Amino acid sequence: MSETSDSFRTVALSEEDAAQTLPLAQVTWPGVDLEHWRTYIRSYAGRTPRAASGILALRDASDYFCAMFAYRVDLDVRRGKVLMVQLFTAVDLANSPAFAQRQLQAAEAKARELDCASLEIRLYRGQSNLALQLRYLGLVDTGAIVSKAVEGPLLP
Repeated sequence: MSETSDSFRTVALSEEDAAQTLPLAQVTWPGVDLEHWRTYIRSYAGRTPRAASGILALRDASDYFCAMFAYRVDLDVRRGKVLMVQLFTAVDLANSPAFAQRQLQAAEAKARELDCASLEIRLYRGQSNLALQLRYLGLVDTGAIVSKAVEGPLLP
């Protein structure tokens, strides 16, 4: 899959892109190493052109990876199919809302392609500027994610 928007190209990310995209993943997850990143990419690998999960990346005019998002389709009891975006990250030195808008447009296009009624983007604490930009672009907070580490099973 590859489509062009201005000087950006949207491409499906594969495990072969892991080393090149690791610095981009580390923008959101500073502690992730190459092996964990490969495992993460593999967990999203789609099996068909209309796959219900994957990672899409934006490449700039110089062909560098500059943004990406990981998605899965989930079923919500009230809304139907939802494109769940678990990673939404970019390197934008200008901190431009236009850049976030291009990435959001790519996510919306994928949601339409997969017949989703809506999309949800998970952001992490260090992404407060991106959260502001997405709110400016019309996204709203619809809930909170709370989490807790769970210990592994006890060995006999």
